[in-house]
Amino acid sequence: MINSRIAGFNEAFERLEPCAVKAACTVLRGADSSNVVGLPDFAFVGTQVPLTFSDTEYFVDMLFYHLKLRSYIVCELKAVAFKPEHTGKLGFYLAAVDDQLRHPDDNKTIGLLLCQQKDKVIAEYALRNSSAPIGVAEYTLSKALPKELKTALPSIEAIEAELNAQDDGKNMDA
Repeated sequence: MINSRIAGFNEAFERLEPCAVKAACTVLRGADSSNVVGLPDFAFVGTQVPLTFSDTEYFVDMLFYHLKLRSYIVCELKAVAFKPEHTGKLGFYLAAVDDQLRHPDDNKTIGLLLCQQKDKVIAEYALRNSSAPIGVAEYTLSKALPKELKTALPSIEAIEAELNAQDDGKNMDA
C-alpha cells in the first residue's frame, strides 16, 4: 500500500487512472488510442468496482462488459512482472463477478491480467490447470510523460522531502 500522506500523490494517481482505463480500452478494442469513446463491443462498467464478502471489500481494477460475448471482463493491472499468484486473485474476482453480477443468460466472466513483464513459460504453467478464461498480457510504459501529467505529479524532490520529514518525525517520537 502506498503511503497516502505523500503530498499530491493521491491527486496525481486519480489523474493517471483515466489514462490506464484509456490504454486498457485501446488494448481491448485493438485500435489506436485517439478514440476511446464508443467501443464497438465493450461497455465500460467502472474502475475500482467493489465486491464485498464477509464484511471485507475487494476492488476490481477495471470492469467491462462485452456485448456480443455477453460476458463481463475483469481487467487487473499489475505494476510488476507477472507472478503465478496473480492468477489466484484474478480467479477470485472472476468467481465473485459471476456470483454477484452475472445474469443467468450471460457467459462466464473473462479475466485479463495486464503486467509490466510476462514470462511466457511461467504464465503457461500458472494457467495450465485453470478452467477459468484468463489471459495474461504485457504492457509497456512510455518514457515520456504527457505535459498535462508532468505538472500533475509531484517532483522526485518533493516526494523525497515528504518521506524525509515523515522519517524525522518518527525518529523524534522514538
